[in-house]
Amino acid sequence: KNREPLAPNDVPPGNLEIFITSSCNQHCEYCYLVKHPQLYPSEFNKHDLIMKNMAILFDWAIENNYHIPTLDIFTGEIWHSNWGLEVLDLIYDYIANKGLWVDGIMIPSNCSFIHDKKQTVEIQNRINKFKKIGIYFRFSISIDGKVIEDQTRPLKDGHVFIKDDKFYDDVFLFAKYNDFGFHPMVSSVSSDKWIENFEWW
Repeated sequence: KNREPLAPNDVPPGNLEIFITSSCNQHCEYCYLVKHPQLYPSEFNKHDLIMKNMAILFDWAIENNYHIPTLDIFTGEIWHSNWGLEVLDLIYDYIANKGLWVDGIMIPSNCSFIHDKKQTVEIQNRINKFKKIGIYFRFSISIDGKVIEDQTRPLKDGHVFIKDDKFYDDVFLFAKYNDFGFHPMVSSVSSDKWIENFEWW
């Protein structure tokens, strides 16, 4: 099986998208799961059930010799938590030890884990592990820009981190080190600040 890593823009057909959970530490006003929570019913948003179902899916892919050029992993946001690490470890185990045929992994994330140095090290260690076995691993960083971020992507109650200059500097250093990209978004609610926000970028 070809285990050569993909180039960042090489996206052949056959990718697999997994939407793990709608759980998130932000309440983005343009998020379709915020607007339509029925799309991910709460009775299915359970850690053990989700991990079990991921294993069932991966077992099926192995049994059927299914080639996944890129595994696209969507969540609300779990990469600041132990659950996020468990997901990455499960995927790694299936690729490295059980024969899951994946060339690359892509994860959109607000990178709030950057606030936690220990968690950032844990995430980086896993990025390095995937790369050592030839898996191109990338985060697509979902921040909209300092000028509009707090207005369009407020934190949920109980989640506290400060999106200050140090946070953005650390995110950009993390992206630069790993050759990751960004996917900022804008919405009409912040249109009066678009020019200022563009200049910030």
